[in-house]
Amino acid sequence: MSFRLKSRLVRLERAEAKVAAHKSFKLRLGDLKRLPRDYTGERHVEIVRQLPSRSPIGKWFEFEERPGPAPPEPPSEERIIEVHFVGPGDGG
Repeated sequence: MSFRLKSRLVRLERAEAKVAAHKSFKLRLGDLKRLPRDYTGERHVEIVRQLPSRSPIGKWFEFEERPGPAPPEPPSEERIIEVHFVGPGDGG
């Protein structure tokens, strides 16, 4: 492989890495209904329903803790950040 071609490939790989690092993400916001305080087993969070939008920065959902391990999810290229709001007297 010529030096010139190798140099171009290295620059292309660097540019691709920069684009991947700056990939946008989705923001999910919502209230979380927790399991009772005395529940001691494994738990996971699921989306119960999507709510009308309250903010331009992300979509709003209703989240709920469920007993047991989370079901397997297919691999995804999406970057998702979830923010769960919990009230002072809500479950755990």
